[in-house]
Amino acid sequence: MVTPAPAPAPTSLRRLRQGTVLNLAGAAVTTVCTFGVALATTHALHPTGAGVVFALTSAFLIVAMILRLGTPTALVLFLARSADEDGARSRAFARLSLRIVGPLALGGAVLAVGSAVLIGRLRPDTAIGRSTTLAICLGLLIPFSVLLDGTLAVSRGHHRMKPTVAVERIGRPLAQLVLSVAALLWWPTILGLGLAWGLPYVPALVAAVWATPQLRRRGPVARVDVAERREFHSFLWARTSVSVAQILYARLDIVLLALLAGTRAAAIYGAATRFVVVAQLTQQSIGTAFEPGLARAAGPARSLADSPDALATMGRLYKTGTTWLVWLTWPMLLLCAVLAPWWLAVFGRDYVAGTGVVYVLVGSSLVSSGIGTVEVLLNLSGRARSLVAYNIVGVALMAGIDLALIPHLGALGAAIGWATTMCFKNIAPLIEFWVRFRLHPFSARWVEAAVVTSVAGGVIPLAGRVLGGGVGALAGSVLGAVLWAGAVWRRRASAPPARDARTSMDSR
Repeated sequence: MVTPAPAPAPTSLRRLRQGTVLNLAGAAVTTVCTFGVALATTHALHPTGAGVVFALTSAFLIVAMILRLGTPTALVLFLARSADEDGARSRAFARLSLRIVGPLALGGAVLAVGSAVLIGRLRPDTAIGRSTTLAICLGLLIPFSVLLDGTLAVSRGHHRMKPTVAVERIGRPLAQLVLSVAALLWWPTILGLGLAWGLPYVPALVAAVWATPQLRRRGPVARVDVAERREFHSFLWARTSVSVAQILYARLDIVLLALLAGTRAAAIYGAATRFVVVAQLTQQSIGTAFEPGLARAAGPARSLADSPDALATMGRLYKTGTTWLVWLTWPMLLLCAVLAPWWLAVFGRDYVAGTGVVYVLVGSSLVSSGIGTVEVLLNLSGRARSLVAYNIVGVALMAGIDLALIPHLGALGAAIGWATTMCFKNIAPLIEFWVRFRLHPFSARWVEAAVVTSVAGGVIPLAGRVLGGGVGALAGSVLGAVLWAGAVWRRRASAPPARDARTSMDSR
């Protein structure tokens, strides 16, 4: 019988705080860089050309995620739950992962390059067909992206967030921004902007290996017994289908828009959905920080039904993370809706047409962030089949809605498909957790966060917009920001001391 995991000690809670702050700081840098890259692309190229870049980079991410086979999550889970002082276990699982994804990454690169050449010859009259060179270059960069996250996952499995933040959250996005600005000034072409986005994956992988001493240094390699190897493979293949579904859910709509409504519609949609990336980065940052703690709480058996202590610990972590998420994302999301006509105009006059897209996706993003990192909880609690089912149904739902609506509504149709799927992928797992384990993210602290952020980020700026137009909206946004900052500071000041981790987790 597996001994239930104990509740996190105060030092563990402090580690969660530090990891969350690090990831959020990295997410802030990534957000600025992501917007900067999008701005450089939309200002350097006509919307048709910008749509080509958005479509090809989305296809790149889809292929890379498929070939990664879910190895990052598997590595975090299997390394976080056991001691590994000398790094022998890390090297063993890293080699095990490399033997699986390495040949796939190389094969995927060859297949991507061949497909790009074939499309260029068969459809040379299309915008994407005329961008064969960029497609080939991105295909050659696929192995670097495939191996990058798995390498950083080794550090996360040891509760070390700095390498991931430094390389993936700050270094690579910053390099993309610098190169994109350089391309805007000196090489404003589809190829120039596309390479500016893709090339930073090469030094990022080198930096990730250097920042992971368990892989950089030579040493003994642990022996992975047959049972654990079998469990690793089983988890890996279950996670693969989830990873494929998740990247299709995140990027397939842009590709479908480019094919069904043209690359101009894809460019407008890509610019209008930049704010969703911000919310997702925040959610991912909190999920990344809490992932090792959740994995340790679940224990090797990952059976919540047989471990009340593990269930209680995971429930506290889930509520804490979701409350933080509401405080951090809801004001930004609501402001994005209120100020949509103005911030979209920054990309160019043509992009204001994406205002409806913003309104639709703000609503679904509020639902997603309000429910929290429920998929991380599913993944680490032994509900792999449910996770696979929800993601597959979600992708099928989105693809069906997109195919039905995009030809008639363009970018707005894609937004409706994404929003519907976003709500389904969060509400369905939440219902399952409530029915099976009585787990949910809601608490008095959650309600407080929801009310304060709705008033500060939505009601006050919207009232300013109605009464005073753009100037009123700006004044309302500043006033709301002051109210939000004061409320966050008051919550911080009134939180119980960190020494009582068990009773204070829900209040932070």
